[in-house]
Amino acid sequence: MKTFLAFFLVAASAQISFAALSYLRYNVKDSILREPPLRQPIPTADVIQEGWVRQRLDNFDPQNTQHFYMRYLMNSEHLQEGGPIFIFVGGEWTISPGMIRAGHMFDMARNLSGLMIYTEHRYYGYTTPVPNLEMDNMRFLNIDQALADLAHFIVYMKEQIPQIRNSHVILVGCSYSGTMVTWFMQKYPHLAAGAWSMSAPLLAKVDFIEYKEVVSHAVTTVGGEQCSGRIRRAIEEMEAMVAANNTSEINRLFRLCDPLDLTNQLDVWSLFSDVAGPWSGMVQYYNEFYRDIEDPCENLVAINATSDIEAYAEWLMNRWRIRDGYCYDHTYAAFLDDFSGTNWDDWVARSEWRQWLYQTCAEYGWYQSSGSEHPDFIFGSSFPADFSLQWCHDLYDNFFTPDIVHGSIDRTNVIYGGLNPNVRRVYSSHGEFDPWAPMGVRWDINDESPTVILPRQSHCSDTSSISDRDRPEVREHKERLFQVILRWLEEADRNQPNPEAKKH
Repeated sequence: MKTFLAFFLVAASAQISFAALSYLRYNVKDSILREPPLRQPIPTADVIQEGWVRQRLDNFDPQNTQHFYMRYLMNSEHLQEGGPIFIFVGGEWTISPGMIRAGHMFDMARNLSGLMIYTEHRYYGYTTPVPNLEMDNMRFLNIDQALADLAHFIVYMKEQIPQIRNSHVILVGCSYSGTMVTWFMQKYPHLAAGAWSMSAPLLAKVDFIEYKEVVSHAVTTVGGEQCSGRIRRAIEEMEAMVAANNTSEINRLFRLCDPLDLTNQLDVWSLFSDVAGPWSGMVQYYNEFYRDIEDPCENLVAINATSDIEAYAEWLMNRWRIRDGYCYDHTYAAFLDDFSGTNWDDWVARSEWRQWLYQTCAEYGWYQSSGSEHPDFIFGSSFPADFSLQWCHDLYDNFFTPDIVHGSIDRTNVIYGGLNPNVRRVYSSHGEFDPWAPMGVRWDINDESPTVILPRQSHCSDTSSISDRDRPEVREHKERLFQVILRWLEEADRNQPNPEAKKH
């Protein structure tokens, strides 16, 4: 769910401009818009099949006969007739074979002689249902259409493959696709025996101030108070300079291509959002064995500087690789320019940012803002949710006013229930350090839908196979999940309308 680096190099007087895409654009290693990581060895054996399924462009308008082809990947290496169908549901990313070559879902499917499938979401990856991403073509990108695609896909595949005609479906999703599998069990419970939902945000919300609160907590807990204190003081010093109309040091330290214009509030918000940004990716995909927070914090604390803002700027410029001869374009105008492309071969479409930002404006919000009053908050108060509401308006033909965004988000919560989803047979997992966890259900929904909180884990951190590296709580969770899935499959067998059908 979202940050990407783009090196847009343009002439700027005698310098080269590094356009660090405002709010969402830092170094690729800090990205929060990517396929969930599977941090384990992945076999390279060529057992993956790629396929395409014809889908309706509009699943709800019988007069619209347009169609497109939805991409999927399949691994039938271990399938025996009647084995379960494990579907890893793709979200806002391009799908790749890893998830059905290795990982905990792979292990469970293999042990149960099941079929593994990985579906690609409309408008993402190679599943391009419309000619371009102009505003008029974006209306078919929404959760309702995506869930209907998945429902049709399940029915179609069971019709096409005789070995799975009487098989039961287990859905697996992570992040936004975890949201999808939870809501699928609400809308189409007759099509799946159960769902494993990892790190799923369920409450749509404009001002997602809790995200950076969790980031602050994780940086302090893992990286130490010296690290979080230096970040906090650096941003406080920046905000004091802005309040005093003293921008010369900011221009110099952060190597701005153009001086910070304090009369342009959007430029100020853009700068502060970017400066706070890298910690989001580090925390969201934190793994203690890779020291994703520890090493950056040690590097920051080790810098010998006359002030915290000087140390932080040096650390940030090194991380962004902005060195002599390069500058950083912090302006909101640069952000709009980079994110306004509508062709499928434009960077903003290939990186899937235009698609995802549209969904946030039309359905979810989830704008990671500053200004928390929590005493441990370290990122100041200089990038409010109004910043995100502005680019919703500006990027999509001036359509999304604040009232429209708020109304659309209210609709999502009314239809899907927010933190009170009406679902059965959903197993939810969240990490303690996952910034998305506050938007998810962190308690058992009901007796059939348990939830587990994993200590010192973050976003989608439980995708990998059981290993000696797992904390005891993580191993216990994965083993328990398998038992829950076995129970779901046994219950589905008992309710199987065809008494001759093979079990599972």
